[in-house]
Amino acid sequence: MSIYQTADGTTKAPTATQTAIVTRHVMVDDVTGDEDGTTVTYTVTGDGTVDAATGQVAFASIDTPTLAGYTANHKTVTATATMTSPTKHDVVVYTPTTQTATVTIVDATTGAKLTTMTLTGSSNSTVPTDAVQTYLDKLKAAGYNVTDALTPLLQQTFDTDDIVDQPYMLTVTHHVSQQSETRTSTNTIKYIGAPTVIDPVTQTVDVTRTYSVDDVTGREIQATDADKYGTAYQAEHFTGSNDAVATVDGTTGVITYQTIPTKPQAGYTAKPDRIDAVATFDNLNVNEVVQYDAKPQRAQITFTDAMADNRVITTVYLKGETGGAMDQAEVQAQIAALEKAGYVLVTNAFPTTAIFDAQDDGDGVPSQLYEIVLKHGVTTTTDTKPISSTIIYQGTTTKVPDKVVSAEVTKTQSVDAVTGDEILPADAAKYDGYQAPKYALAAASVDAQTGAVTFAPVTTPSMPATQGIQRR
Repeated sequence: MSIYQTADGTTKAPTATQTAIVTRHVMVDDVTGDEDGTTVTYTVTGDGTVDAATGQVAFASIDTPTLAGYTANHKTVTATATMTSPTKHDVVVYTPTTQTATVTIVDATTGAKLTTMTLTGSSNSTVPTDAVQTYLDKLKAAGYNVTDALTPLLQQTFDTDDIVDQPYMLTVTHHVSQQSETRTSTNTIKYIGAPTVIDPVTQTVDVTRTYSVDDVTGREIQATDADKYGTAYQAEHFTGSNDAVATVDGTTGVITYQTIPTKPQAGYTAKPDRIDAVATFDNLNVNEVVQYDAKPQRAQITFTDAMADNRVITTVYLKGETGGAMDQAEVQAQIAALEKAGYVLVTNAFPTTAIFDAQDDGDGVPSQLYEIVLKHGVTTTTDTKPISSTIIYQGTTTKVPDKVVSAEVTKTQSVDAVTGDEILPADAAKYDGYQAPKYALAAASVDAQTGAVTFAPVTTPSMPATQGIQRR
């Protein structure tokens, strides 16, 4: 009987059994019952041959069954037996051969082969994983995701093929982690051209950007490579620290600041009238400018005649802008022109340092009104008129020529410098520098106040029986 097993007693092939029947032939003394040893012979039937003299049975040789992955300690078994030891057990021990498995570890993210490891072991033994695990641990430390990478190798056994190695492929991926960076965004609003200093306005918000990083390369994963990382990849997203200051678009990172209305300034226009600043994560700082420009302004200067019930003589309109100095020259030129026309300045409400105010003008009416009051000035004129006195002599028989006495009266008088009219004494109080009329006469006498003329006496010629009548 041939038994096929491994060293641990595991049967590897059916037991081969050979059977032979050996017959012993011997002569026996019928009286004594003793055998005649010289007459002993053996015959056999069955699977073997027998030595006729000794009775040893030789069984036919049995080839040991070939078992893949194993080697046997006997290629053939030739068993012998005897009648005294009729059963023979021959044990063929199979020893497993050494098998090889190749383990290739592939980077599934890039498709690159990282390494190929050779593992050896006995046929049908469990494939060892310690060396592979050690390598995977190193990959994990280098940023790879090795979860379940070893699964295809777990509880695998070596085959019995001594020619072809067993191939295994394990895949790992790049581990993806989420990292973030925070930046500060600032919107600064400056105000230019305002009549008073306006402090800049500053809006500040912190913006955090969270993004996916390849832990193997240490680099940020671009959206174009997202498919390589599967569900581990998360698109970048943004958050802001204070929505009351600015809102942040979670997908684009666009920073929209809350509206800041422009502060109004009287007498000025401002552009723009509000600030809606926008920044981005890559262009964080915004500088906005509000420009104030002075509005156009007008002032009205009215020239009135105090001696004509404040009749408006003329009006001058000055143009400028808020905060600007008014043109003194134009007003002074008008005053000078009126003075030249005979007016005298009474009051001047127009300041020498007048500036345009910030109040908006009304409908066609300037917000700043000034009055300059004038009255008529006085000039002195002299008029000269000839006067004469004629004496006619009558009643004589002899013609006596008329006697003509001539003189020139000069009148000095105050005249309204505007109208050119003589100022009547009744209006004298209205004028500064008024003087009553004065008269002067050569070759006669005149009352300086009234202008009454007295000629020098003329002696009437004597004529007989006549009397002279003087006529003037």
